[in-house]
Amino acid sequence: MSETDATRSRLTEAVRLAGALSDRVLNSQLLGQEIPAEQVEALLKAAGLFQDLGEPWPPMLTQALHEIADAAEESLPEAEEPSASESTLAPPPYTSGDAGGIKGFIARARRRKG
Repeated sequence: MSETDATRSRLTEAVRLAGALSDRVLNSQLLGQEIPAEQVEALLKAAGLFQDLGEPWPPMLTQALHEIADAAEESLPEAEEPSASESTLAPPPYTSGDAGGIKGFIARARRRKG
């Protein structure tokens, strides 16, 4: 197996795992269960990997990140909303209340794609 084939195989596995975790997160959210921060962080890292490699995000990953961001945004008091200047910075690691970072990350990734 060539290096290119091995890289493609690993990328295919990353896409599969990101899709499976996205599905798990979306199901947890539908059931009203708390989503562990580690799972959110794994989704963000996967999105960053795909972005860095110029690969399209699996649709379930995009949906899961939007749902997480929307849920986090709804739980924020208005005073904690990130400012416009904060949302243009690189996204910080996920913490509850980091909706601006997730949404900003998604927006920046889409702008880079075209």
